[in-house]
Amino acid sequence: PTQVLLEGQIANIGASNVTTHGFCWNTLENPTINDSNVDLGTASTKGVFRFSATGLVPNTTYYVSAYATNSYGTSYGKVLKFTTPKTDQTITFDVIPDAVYGQKQFDLVASSSSGLDVVFESTNPNVATVSGKTLTIVGAGTSTIMARQAGNDNYNEAEPQAQELTVSKAALMIVLDDISRIYGQINPTFTCQYLGFVNGDD
Repeated sequence: PTQVLLEGQIANIGASNVTTHGFCWNTLENPTINDSNVDLGTASTKGVFRFSATGLVPNTTYYVSAYATNSYGTSYGKVLKFTTPKTDQTITFDVIPDAVYGQKQFDLVASSSSGLDVVFESTNPNVATVSGKTLTIVGAGTSTIMARQAGNDNYNEAEPQAQELTVSKAALMIVLDDISRIYGQINPTFTCQYLGFVNGDD
């Protein structure tokens, strides 16, 4: 989660000991103890105090102030502004098994650490095309399949991941038709069939 280290200072205790002190913050100006806050307890001496605020929303502007409370009331320090960075994300992309021209479509498997959808792309559309997460083989050869995630308001773009796809040629078979002839006659014309064509090829 996004976090930031806050630092404040009690410069003077005054006539009454500090009963509570800490930090308060919000996404508007002029935060008070009625907003998000942390109470670091009492303080009997002046000095610097720190707190690591966690769980902040990425890519968001916050306003923060230190505070101290004694019997006379609550005093606030100078309001400071900071913007949290976007969160990095990574992609996990499963290895693609070797394929053979003519085999059925199959789904690619990848995920992002952010939970955002991964987008796929084939670098060689003569070998494979991708629609959504479904890969269709259209020819023999090789293609690099890319997995990308562009990010959003809260997450940076992920580093693209690649998997190599190798598609082998489909096997063809020639089957000769059975034929006979009577002894002494000329040989008949031989005929055959080609088996193994796919995707309407011939």
